[in-house]
Amino acid sequence: MDLFAGYRNRRFACSALLAIFGLSLGVSGAAGQAAIPACRDAGNNFDLSRGLAGTSFDASRLAAPDRALVARDAMLGDHVVRLTWLVGDRAAGGPRAELADQCLPAEGAPVFYSLSFLIPHNLPLDAGGSVTIAQFHTASSNHKPVVALRFRAAGHLDVTLNHLVPKAPGETPRSLQIKPLRFEDLPRGQWHTIGFLAVWSPGADGRLDIVFDGRPVFRYRGQTNFPDQNGAGPYFKFGVYPSEGNSKPLSVEYARYERVGKPGEALLQARGFGGGKGTVYRVGDPRIVVPAKR
Repeated sequence: MDLFAGYRNRRFACSALLAIFGLSLGVSGAAGQAAIPACRDAGNNFDLSRGLAGTSFDASRLAAPDRALVARDAMLGDHVVRLTWLVGDRAAGGPRAELADQCLPAEGAPVFYSLSFLIPHNLPLDAGGSVTIAQFHTASSNHKPVVALRFRAAGHLDVTLNHLVPKAPGETPRSLQIKPLRFEDLPRGQWHTIGFLAVWSPGADGRLDIVFDGRPVFRYRGQTNFPDQNGAGPYFKFGVYPSEGNSKPLSVEYARYERVGKPGEALLQARGFGGGKGTVYRVGDPRIVVPAKR
């Protein structure tokens, strides 16, 4: 089934003017962007039902306003945003179409995040290629993403961690990247939800738990942030990031983003984080492979 055909194309077309109007406000105010605020001082409105203009998303990293279109999705029963990268598009120095929750949480305190996404059946990735669909990034642009989700042409969704700084001869950010988790043969054309419970820290007291489609799949304790961030955790952003470009346009859909600082036990239990379930990962362990649930 082509998820971008039929009623969905009509829905996106009808909402394009509203989305373009809303995005134009965010893009026009992006020049000379100020320092990223702490999350306690930032907005927390991610409701897409009235378009992007009224949300807290930063929409400044789009090659053009129409790269992000909002519509109601009948399958999900909610409003979603489709982010599109066209061949040749560049924003903030690289190929991307991005929305960001542009705030920095404090290190040492738990934060819950959740995002739903849909990879279309016909995503035309080049052979051997990949596209990052979401990431946590520090305020320092010279770092690799602290956590990244990369969908590969082979059909897998990989989670990578970066928080180590090269020190020894021959070490590079790429060589120090940790590859702890893979969702094998991710079903396309359907909605998935990934939740994170994070404690950002440059020390051993960090934490990262992941629940995917209601299943606890990953538990990690240890360093989760680069050591030069002065008490600030990374911010979250999502979109289409073909790191080496791609020969054809790419679109991915997103919905229901949440960020909750110091979440209560009731919320965590409801989202699948209770009971200490999920495979424990320690640096140096083999990658955890989660079979697809169809």
